[in-house]
Formats: sequence, C-alpha cells, structure tokens
Amino acid sequence: GGVRLSAFLSGGFVPPGKRGSAFPGLISIADWYGTLCELAGVSMEDHAASEANAWLQHHGLPLLPPVDSIPQWGFILNGTMGRSSLHLSEQALLRWPYKLVTGKQAFSGWQGELFPNCTTIEALRAGRGPVTMEFDLFDSSLELGDTRKMGEQMSWVQDCGSGCLFNIEVDPTEHEDLSRDPAHAAMVEELASELRELNAGVFRPLRGTMSSTACGAFVDNGGYYGPFVDAEDWYSPLPQRTLGEYQKDTQLKNLMRLLNTKVVEMGVEDAARALLPASRGPFLEGLDTCLAPSPSPGGAAGAEQAPVFVV
Repeated sequence: GGVRLSAFLSGGFVPPGKRGSAFPGLISIADWYGTLCELAGVSMEDHAASEANAWLQHHGLPLLPPVDSIPQWGFILNGTMGRSSLHLSEQALLRWPYKLVTGKQAFSGWQGELFPNCTTIEALRAGRGPVTMEFDLFDSSLELGDTRKMGEQMSWVQDCGSGCLFNIEVDPTEHEDLSRDPAHAAMVEELASELRELNAGVFRPLRGTMSSTACGAFVDNGGYYGPFVDAEDWYSPLPQRTLGEYQKDTQLKNLMRLLNTKVVEMGVEDAARALLPASRGPFLEGLDTCLAPSPSPGGAAGAEQAPVFVV
C-alpha cells in the first residue's frame, strides 16, 4: 500500500488557528476509526469482539486482538506524534524518520515522471521488466521467468536480507541504504528486534482449506457464493428449476468435483509451469509501439516532446 500519502481535514471541528496548517505526524489509515470515534465522543471498543473473547477464553482459544487504532485528533491539535512506530507489514517497520525493510522486495526501482515510456518498452523486450514475478494457481505460485533469478530480475527484486534502512525524512525516495553504515548499526538491530516482536503478535486465524463443497453451494443457490458449512437453513428456497436447468446444474457440479481433485490440479499446474514462460513472446509482441518524435523546429535545445504510444 501507499506510504507518505496526503490527507486533508476540513470542517467546523478544525479550530481557526489550525486551518491552512500541515501536521507532520505519523498516522495510519487505521487511526481514522479511532479519531472519528474521538470526535463523536464514543468508545472505539469492539463490543462484539469483547463478547466473543469471553467465549474464546472459556474454551481456551486465542483471543481476538483489540482495535488497532490510535485516536489522533488531540495530537493533530497540539502538533505532537501519536504513534512511535507503524507496523507496515511483516517485512517492514516505520519508526519516524527511519524505515526498515527486510527480505526480498519486488518492484524496487525508480521510474521517470512519465511512466510507462519508451525505455519501459525496451526493458520489457530485453527481459528486464517490470512484470509481476509470479502468478497464483490453486495452492501454487507459478513464475513467469525461466528461472527464479530471471523472474526476480524481471520484477525488479531487491534482497534486503536482514534489513535495509532508510531515513525517509531526508531521503523520501529511499535511494540511500544506511544499513551498512556503522553509525546506524544499533538502529538496524533495534528496529529488527521490534519488527520480530510485532510479527509474533500477528493475528493468524484458521481459514480452513479449499473445498469443492463451496462450489456445490454456489450452484445450488442460483450462482451465488455464500456460507456452505452448517448452512442447511441459511438460504431462502429458490424458484422451481426446469428439468434442463437441473441437468445443467448437475453437470456443472460433477465438473467442479473433477476439477477439484488433486490429480487434475497437479496436471493443470504442470501445464501452466511449462506454458507460462513461453507466453512472454506473444505478450511482448503485443506491446504498444513507442514513438518519440524529435524536437520541433525552433524549439529549445534539448527539449523533447512526450512519447506517443500507438496500439
């Protein structure tokens, strides 16, 4: 998601002295919930989750976490920082002004102000990307490149390993990695330790496994996905189906059962692995033609017009 995006506050709640000003503090999108509750004078507690926790605790199950939101209105008014750090992902932590990024990061590059451009077309045809590194099919990830290394090159992967460190206040485009600077070694380890601690608290609910029963419920309920476990009395009766509709639905359910077998899934995955790299050629041939006209007569020296794409 986006980091360092702009947000705007307006309306009668904004004191006259704060209108037209900027707040440099660190705010997460999750904080707007708590902030709006603060303005409305209501609690931001999730009462349904609190009730569920009583049942979960009684049965010895993990509890639901509290609402991850910090009311920011007071901090906006007094110009102080309400958040000390922001858990961006399991691979990234922001503690203003430092940002730690770990592991492999796709699309770690910088493009020009006009993008895509003629260089983009040339890079794609030369196998330098940018394209997505992999596609998900069933429970497997399929790579577009012939090898993992080629796929990473095409998707502009940078391996930060145990951590890349950036000061995004003075280097907002993250060009200078400070992790190798001995003066920042302590900060790298401090942020890495906090990131490990935060990752240990990531909520990981048991989401179950893929089931063809969901597909059967989709057919039985007029082509709509919905609950399929213990859902016998969930749906309203459908209009009476004709014999032809019934036969068609039966055939579709049988086909879905066949496709949801492990043998078929493995066969489709193997075929896709073989065909996906070969699809690069036709894809690249279908790219737009980039026309970069020369400067017009009488124009300023070195001036260039924006490239024109022709489909």
